[in-house]
Amino acid sequence: MASTSLPGIEWDKAAAGIGEALKEAAYVAVGLGVLSFQRAQVRRVEMAKQFSKLTKDAPVQTLPNFDVLLSQLGSVAKIVDAAVAPARKQADERLDRIEEALPEAARKTVKTVRATALSQEQAIRSALGIS
Repeated sequence: MASTSLPGIEWDKAAAGIGEALKEAAYVAVGLGVLSFQRAQVRRVEMAKQFSKLTKDAPVQTLPNFDVLLSQLGSVAKIVDAAVAPARKQADERLDRIEEALPEAARKTVKTVRATALSQEQAIRSALGIS
């Protein structure tokens, strides 16, 4: 019977490469999240300016109160947040298990990425009035 052999795999180098790729992907994801959040903030300011122009030209009683609209948006955000909470918990548990199986260098990178994502999420929650 013919013998086949696999080339040796240098696990330390492979783990470092995976860790580096995860870190770069995380930076891209966080960067896109930050840009999206900033874009949403700019759009919110633009809409507030447009709303202010409308209120100057129209009778106030025909337009909804901007604070009421923001409150309603916050209420909808809370409902959506509650609806996706079980899926988020399950995803976090799976990420925890995956993280535990990673080599130390990759584990540190994943922890850093998750902490950064959490801080961005908290900023968005604060902007929407979700505790």
